[in-house]
Amino acid sequence: MSRLERSPDGGARVLEAMSKVADAIGAVGKAQRNKEQGYSFRGIDDIIVKAAGPMHEHGLIVTPFVMKEREEQIKSRRGAEGYRVVLDVEYTFYSTEDGSSLTVRTKGEAIDYGDKAHNKAMTASFKYALVPSLHIPTDEPEADHSGHELDRTPSQPEPREYAAKPLPTFESDDDAHAAIADALGKGAAGMKEGKMGDVQERIRRLFGAMVQVGYWKNASDGTDPLHVALVRNHGAKHLSDLKRPQLDQFVEAAMEGAAKTYERTLRADADASTYTPGDGGQQGGTEFPPGEEPF
Repeated sequence: MSRLERSPDGGARVLEAMSKVADAIGAVGKAQRNKEQGYSFRGIDDIIVKAAGPMHEHGLIVTPFVMKEREEQIKSRRGAEGYRVVLDVEYTFYSTEDGSSLTVRTKGEAIDYGDKAHNKAMTASFKYALVPSLHIPTDEPEADHSGHELDRTPSQPEPREYAAKPLPTFESDDDAHAAIADALGKGAAGMKEGKMGDVQERIRRLFGAMVQVGYWKNASDGTDPLHVALVRNHGAKHLSDLKRPQLDQFVEAAMEGAAKTYERTLRADADASTYTPGDGGQQGGTEFPPGEEPF
């Protein structure tokens, strides 16, 4: 599976950069040898050594994101205990010229009888993201540099999705109201300023404050409104899944939704004259996202 994200002007220089890097790399020989099972292979270092220069020259960078992890304890026929790890990883290739990107998904699997199974699985996943994406020639099956004979006792590994961070909470509802007022005072433009990590934290604080005072509520299954909005609008589970243009769009929509909810609650409180800080007004809070909001 792959996913192309074009630059704001519609460009896709990332594809051009990947093509130039592939031409510059050429073939990577299988210079390493598995002594136990008697075959040659290409290690990740062999590939990176050939790829690093051309990638730098043509403005191509790669970042990983682990989507899913599975881990199980294993035992060798000789009784040694270890771990088998399988990772689903997305690697995003970015062009430094126009910000366009291509995301590919791959798997990495590894066994280790120490504490290196995760590292080896990440290395394997990176290798198999680079080889097909950059069309590095190969003429025989690839394998790891070590083989393993396992005790095939049935086991039931449980897949694990990375959990979203809980929304921030505040010492008092007054503090939460102050955080909402601060966010609304900044407006969407102010909330979008700075590094992506700062923007993500500001929007998480806004959602946490809105939930704490009852303006927005969790979904009926307990899912927090930030997660609901991310899944519904971007098919994402975390703010960190969003590229900068998507994050900016999300912030704008969230700020519009927060302002409308805040104004509606204040009108309801004024009509009923029964507002108590922290109760979300007489509406009792809004299960997010309601149909009339922009999310």
